[in-house]
Amino acid sequence: MGLARRLGVSRDTVRRWVRSGYVTTRPDEDGHHVIWADAAELRRLRALDRANKAVATPSRLARLRTPHPRPRR
Repeated sequence: MGLARRLGVSRDTVRRWVRSGYVTTRPDEDGHHVIWADAAELRRLRALDRANKAVATPSRLARLRTPHPRPRR
């Protein structure tokens, strides 16, 4: 999983984010999740990982858990 490697988190963490709806995904032809993440989304996910490891306020966690919308083409 490229996203896990790029963020320095485990594949299980990314799978948990997908199940929880913390990342924007779409299925490919084989039914695998394709995860979209631009630079701002990568920053949000890094912050989410740090917040989950530290004490974070519920409102901060709520903001971090909401994926950014994918821009229209």
